[in-house]
Amino acid sequence: MSDSFSQELQPATPSLDGYIFQKKIGQGFFGSVWLAYDIKAKANCAIKVLESFSTMMNEIDNEISAYKAGKDCIFIVDFIGSSFAEDRSFIVMELVKGRTLADCNVAKKGINWTCGDARIIVSEIAIALDYMHTRGISHSDLHSGNILLDEHGHVKLIDFGCATFHDRTLIGQDVWEFEQDWEDLSHILYEMVTGKKFEIRWNNDDKKRGPFFSESLDIDYPCQHFITWTSGYNKIWPTPTLEAIKDHPFFEDFSWQDIENCSNMGPFLPPQLP
Repeated sequence: MSDSFSQELQPATPSLDGYIFQKKIGQGFFGSVWLAYDIKAKANCAIKVLESFSTMMNEIDNEISAYKAGKDCIFIVDFIGSSFAEDRSFIVMELVKGRTLADCNVAKKGINWTCGDARIIVSEIAIALDYMHTRGISHSDLHSGNILLDEHGHVKLIDFGCATFHDRTLIGQDVWEFEQDWEDLSHILYEMVTGKKFEIRWNNDDKKRGPFFSESLDIDYPCQHFITWTSGYNKIWPTPTLEAIKDHPFFEDFSWQDIENCSNMGPFLPPQLP
């Protein structure tokens, strides 16, 4: 392959007034994430660059609105600003020196999270979700690739491109509108403690019975019950909310105040960006 042809295949470095783009650190279907230098703030940041197709503008606007709404939550990546230029949209965010939860699961090299460590991560995600839910916003695309762990091992929720906005006058009445986020959280916890994608048990009538837990895995009952409940297979318990989650046996003798204050380092410190 010739050098000239190789250069043609390289993505063009974006440009935005006030920022120096340094290198690409992430790639998605409709855009990319770049490490950049904020000239005014004299600090590094992350910039999400999206192709501004007319069919995508609503999603881009929703993502920006969601980031603005979550700006004061410590477990949501900090929004700095946004800009539009020609056929591109730019979302400027804090640079998180860490990795996605999906990367961290791989970095643990086949060693599953203990239930105790996993519940710390789950509690931080739950606080972030509740923060958005009380503002009428559901993430709607929650998975381990959309959750960062920073250099201290704490959660930073990202990627609100699929965010759904609900009528705030109904919040507290129709909590079912946020069930998908809690169900997605159950899948994340399941993946952490089992090392596998979410699996369903079936009975002899080919009907779903709930999450499958191998007897060879050391997963305590409160953790199993929490996953079953938040995944929607336990209809006896109330629809998940943060307050209901705090009362669940999985979080017995758990200091939520320490979590909210980030009093301790997270249970797993991810490899940092090079």
